[in-house]
Amino acid sequence: MTDQSTGEGVSDVLAEVVDASRSKSFHTTDRDGLLEIDDAKLPIEVTFHHLSYKTKEVEVTSSNPIVIQLERIVHQIEDVVVTGQYFAQSSGNSVYRVESIDRTEMAGMAGANLAEIMSFRLNTKVERDHNLNGSSVSLLGLGGNNVKVLLDGMPLAGRTALEFDLSQINLSNVERIEIVEGPMSVEYGSNALAGVINIISKKAELDQSTLCLKLQEESIGSAYGFKQGTHNIAASYLTPLLKNMTASVNAEHRYFGGVENEDMRSTNWDPKRQLFLDATISTQLDRAQLSYRSSYYRDWIDNLGNAQGPLQNRGRDDYYQARRWSHHLSYGKYFDRLGRVDAKVSYSEFKRTKNTYITDLMTEDQKLSLAEGAQDTSIFKNASVWLHHTFIASPTFQMKTGVDAQYDFTDGGRIAGGVGQSAYDIAIFSTAEWKVANSLTIKPGLRWSYNSRFKAPVIPSLHTQFNISDGSNIRAGYARGFRAPGLRELYFEFVDNSHTIFGNPNLTSETSDYVEVSYENIINDNKLRRKFDTRFYYTHVKNQITFAQDISNPARTTLLNIADYKAYGLNMRQSIEAHSFEVALGAGFLAAYSDIDHSAGSGQFLYSPEVTLSLRKSLGRTPLSIMTQVKYNGEVPSFINENTGPNGEPETRLIRSDDFVMMDIIASYEFSDRLNIQGGIKNLFDINDVNVGVQGQFHKSEAELPIGYGRSGFIRLNYLMNTKH
Repeated sequence: MTDQSTGEGVSDVLAEVVDASRSKSFHTTDRDGLLEIDDAKLPIEVTFHHLSYKTKEVEVTSSNPIVIQLERIVHQIEDVVVTGQYFAQSSGNSVYRVESIDRTEMAGMAGANLAEIMSFRLNTKVERDHNLNGSSVSLLGLGGNNVKVLLDGMPLAGRTALEFDLSQINLSNVERIEIVEGPMSVEYGSNALAGVINIISKKAELDQSTLCLKLQEESIGSAYGFKQGTHNIAASYLTPLLKNMTASVNAEHRYFGGVENEDMRSTNWDPKRQLFLDATISTQLDRAQLSYRSSYYRDWIDNLGNAQGPLQNRGRDDYYQARRWSHHLSYGKYFDRLGRVDAKVSYSEFKRTKNTYITDLMTEDQKLSLAEGAQDTSIFKNASVWLHHTFIASPTFQMKTGVDAQYDFTDGGRIAGGVGQSAYDIAIFSTAEWKVANSLTIKPGLRWSYNSRFKAPVIPSLHTQFNISDGSNIRAGYARGFRAPGLRELYFEFVDNSHTIFGNPNLTSETSDYVEVSYENIINDNKLRRKFDTRFYYTHVKNQITFAQDISNPARTTLLNIADYKAYGLNMRQSIEAHSFEVALGAGFLAAYSDIDHSAGSGQFLYSPEVTLSLRKSLGRTPLSIMTQVKYNGEVPSFINENTGPNGEPETRLIRSDDFVMMDIIASYEFSDRLNIQGGIKNLFDINDVNVGVQGQFHKSEAELPIGYGRSGFIRLNYLMNTKH
């Protein structure tokens, strides 16, 4: 099966076969568009179905190989997505509302990491850490523990503290990023209560080699030099090896020089180095695909302390090292009448080491600190097994059934009691997609799971899509969510110069209910593509896990099930695309209600608005283009519960973080098909921190929330070479 215009093979084409005995069967083309039909009585009638191509009927009278050409549907130019899908299909035909950031869009942003790429997205907030120079993301107002990050559909492990660190993801070989908001617990299990972020890697091709090189230099505020600023270099190479075998290797090194603290030895943002190495080998064997990927990650962070002692001649310095090694093996095979079977196995080990030294500031000699907890190594291990079966009963009814198992283990000096802890989860799920009519598709789902530590409820979901007309549709859905506390939340003790966080073994699991209604309208003509979409959603989380002061020790922070969280929001976005320009304007708000411990003072909805604007313009017929991104982040109010009453009793306090505007301006110049240069200004309004006002009946205070390290300038070189074989 080939594309009529390009001659390339078309995968995931559904073939409806009726043989001479009028027996009917269904088959699917493999990754290269190949299809074998066995045990069929000739002649046979074959009808080919694909969402991006016109349906075609063919009569086959002999067993000789033939080539079938499919004609692409001209107006079908929406993104192709795979997250939550049975097979790759256009986003417009997905029952789920899947948003995609493709490789071209990511390159235009010149983002150094995933946090920078996600930070301009509507309904998304990125939180940063001064000292570990890490970042986490929240969706629907829910923090990073509720957002599941996937790499090619498999969970990533890399939570340095209690949330996934977006800076630990290698972007050197990413094809696109797909985001689904709302609980995806039926298909992806725990930690998907707010949604999933699926990072899709670029696959090597059998007929060409691809070499990609990137070099990015960036200032940190006004500071730039050999040990100042940001220096990133990345390389990836994808190539065929043998017949039906491909390989890819990727490497990236990032250097962040830190931000100095005026007149102090400590830094506002700690220096950090990161190393990423990835290798993948894939092969295709008789309608089956086998792939193995190995990923290695290292980072080094220097957290220097201020001068101490009577003579101010000593410093207490923390040095962190992290290492993650991941292995992922996947196998998929098409069967004539059984559909497709996919099996995936992954294992990852994350190791974080902290060494504390006492430094003589006169001689610069260092000695290991003998204080309790000064030297520590923490280990986190994760193993996952997935076995999924996709059955195609007919072109209008498909079904997926799967078994998932996951095992987590953690050990080290920061684990409460100094004893290793483990947990496992086994689940069975099933979803079905039924096209009731040409305009209506429904997708129910159900998941049953067993958790070794917590009672897990049965999780249902129901999503629908109604096509009003060509390019116009309405989606509606309900999903239940479940999240069991992770081992880090239960037992991990995270203490350094800037953090004092203790886990809580008495936590209970979170559950949620989520409803969503959205409308999308796409108009395509010869010159313009206009897209309007709007969405209303409501979520209710019971027993939400939040940070709070420890009642027995107000000097430290712990985790408690103290909040009954509700939120609703409305988003709207209008985009216009043409050959020489693109513009998109979005606006929305989140109204959140947090009834902390069911206290009367916190039971009200608090509103936070957002506005986004992106503009790309090519300058005439020149290879120069300008891209501008702007996001207004409105004031974010919330409630916390702290022991700040006159006698140390708990008090409900209102927090308000100030609003701010982030803006980037990026220019790109195409020297050739291979070489591209970019430059520009990030964080144009020089935002570093925003004030957080805390107000209670007995106490008022202010703090600062880290946003960025100020205005910076950058230059980036991109080199891409494709060689046909």
